[in-house]
Amino acid sequence: MKKIISIVVIMVAIWPAASKGQNKRFTSIYPTVASDYKNFYSLKNLGQMVLGLGIGAIYANTTFDREIQNLYNEYIRTGTTDDISKVFKPFGNGRVMVPVYLGAMLAGEWLPDSRLGNGVGDFGRQTSRALLVGVPLVLLLQRAIGASRPYESTHSYWHSFADDNGVSGHSFMGAVPFLVAAQLAPQRWLKYPLYMGSMLTGFSRINDNQHYFSQAFLGWWIAWLATRAINSRHVAVAGSGNGIKVVVYF
Repeated sequence: MKKIISIVVIMVAIWPAASKGQNKRFTSIYPTVASDYKNFYSLKNLGQMVLGLGIGAIYANTTFDREIQNLYNEYIRTGTTDDISKVFKPFGNGRVMVPVYLGAMLAGEWLPDSRLGNGVGDFGRQTSRALLVGVPLVLLLQRAIGASRPYESTHSYWHSFADDNGVSGHSFMGAVPFLVAAQLAPQRWLKYPLYMGSMLTGFSRINDNQHYFSQAFLGWWIAWLATRAINSRHVAVAGSGNGIKVVVYF
């Protein structure tokens, strides 16, 4: 939990300083994230969050989570899945990945006239915004749900504030960049593998017996809602005939 709080503090501190650059597409963090929070905590989004919590609750407060874990360990986990887990687990490590996203964001500032720089900058901005909007809810639900890890308990029942593993932080952190990349991908055939990739960090936590299915699922679900919330303000609309083109970037 302390790691995630540190990540948020770093991002909030660095972004305004970076926004002093000359690229007009890069705006101050505060009004932008305020709008993101408004979208994220809209009634529609909260309803979808309740739906995700309901699904998670069914798996966590029955024998489903433990049965999935046992079946996975017995029939699916192999040396190959362990190797795959090692590849995707680092995407959930904020200490490693947050500097990457901030660097990508700054690259868009330093290379404003470069197509590559703009693309990398868009990715860094949207990923950082999604993390900022989703992290507080992850932190809250980790404690409010109060469930334990597979190696700590034989069940994943919800016991408020008894533990802090009700939501997988790795699953959330690891899903966000893939979901953002999928939303930015220009071709549909690129989107599908990225959406699949968004689930692999959560998979690594199940594989390594660090989280139950419900906990990995909730991390991914919050990431899905957070990326949708921030994406509602990243719009590009082009018109034909009269040559009018409207582009909105945040």
